[in-house]
Amino acid sequence: MKDFVDNEFCTNLLNVDLGIANYDVHIGSNLMPALVADLLEDQTQNLVIIDNAVSNFVRNNCKNFEQLNCIELTAGKESKNFITLTNIFSKLEELNFPRNGKIIAIGGGVIGDVAGLAACLWYRGCELVHVPTTLLASVDSCLGGKTAINSNTTINAIGSYYHPSQIIIDIGFLKNLPARELKSGLAEVIKYSILGNIELTKMLGKYDYNDIIDPQNLKTLISLCLRQKVEFVVGDITESNKRLLLNLGHTIGHALEVNSIVNGREMLRHGEGVALGLIAISKISVEVGLLCQQEFQHIALLLKKFGLRTTVSPTLFACSRDQLIEKCVASTFKDKKRTSEVLRLILPTSRIGPCEIYHTSSRALIQSGIEYILENTQ
Repeated sequence: MKDFVDNEFCTNLLNVDLGIANYDVHIGSNLMPALVADLLEDQTQNLVIIDNAVSNFVRNNCKNFEQLNCIELTAGKESKNFITLTNIFSKLEELNFPRNGKIIAIGGGVIGDVAGLAACLWYRGCELVHVPTTLLASVDSCLGGKTAINSNTTINAIGSYYHPSQIIIDIGFLKNLPARELKSGLAEVIKYSILGNIELTKMLGKYDYNDIIDPQNLKTLISLCLRQKVEFVVGDITESNKRLLLNLGHTIGHALEVNSIVNGREMLRHGEGVALGLIAISKISVEVGLLCQQEFQHIALLLKKFGLRTTVSPTLFACSRDQLIEKCVASTFKDKKRTSEVLRLILPTSRIGPCEIYHTSSRALIQSGIEYILENTQ
C-alpha cells in the first residue's frame, strides 16, 4: 500500500525478511485514514474483518469506511472457533471473493488468528493485511504467521502458518485501550525482556506504567519487541527449535486461560495468563536449579510494577483449588509443544536471558508451579 511509505505520521518502518516471506511493518499515528482510502481505490476485492470493540473508532475517524465489505466479530476467545470461521467463508462466498482478493484483519490477537486462518484456507491462500489494535497483538501476535482457532478444550489446536503482506500499527488504537488491556500487553513485553532484550529491560527499569504507555514509548516498545521476534522466527518458521523460546510463560498460561472461561465469559486475558505463567514457570526453574531465588523475585517484582497479578484465586474459575489444579495440569499436558507425554518447558535462567528448553513428563513439577500462583482459597 503505497500511501504508507511517505506518510508523515509513519515514524517506524521495519522490514521483515523470513526467507519464505518478506513484508513491511508500519508503525505510526493516524494511519487508518490512509489505509481506508487505499482500500477504496484498490481495484481488487477486499474484506475487512474487524473487532467490534474498535469499529466505531474506525468509522468515526475514517471517511467512507462504511463503503467497504466488512464483518464485525466479538472480541474474545468465544469468536475463535469453527462457527466464526464458517461465517467468514459464507461471506466470502456471498461476495464471490477471488483468490487475488485481500482480507484485512483489524483487531486484537483473536481477530488476527481467525482472519489469518480464513485467508490461508480461502482458495489455498489470499492476501492478508494485519492491523493490530491491542498492545499484545502489536508487540507479538501480528508477526510470525501463526493462525489458529481453538478446539473445545485446547487453545490454538487447529491452525497453520500464513504470513501477511504487510502489518500496519496505528498507535491511535492503543490510546483508547482500557488499562487492563494495556497491562495485558505489557506481559508479552516483559516476556521479551526476560528472553534477553537488554534495551527493553532498560526501558522497563526506567519508566513506570504511566510513562511506558506514552505514545512515543509505545512505538519504541513495539519496534524492539518485533525486531527481537524476527530474530527468533528466522530459520525456524514452524517452531521446532529457537522459536519455541517465544512460548515462555505460555505453557501454563494457556492452561489457565482455557479453564478461565466461566458461563461463556473470559475471566483471564491472554496477557494475564502469560504473567501468571511466567511466575509458575520461573518457580519451576528455581526448583530444577536453573534460576536463583533472587532472579525469580526480580521477575515477580517487574510484573507487579506494571500492575500484573502474580497470584490468582480459584474462585475466579468457579471451582475449588484442587479441581483447578487438576484441570490445569491436564490442560498443560495438551500443550502443542509436547512430544507424546513429554513437555518442552521454556525456563528462564536469569532475569535477562538466556532461556532453556527443558523436557519433562513430571506432573508433580507442573503441579508445583500451578500451586505456587494459586491463593490459598479452598
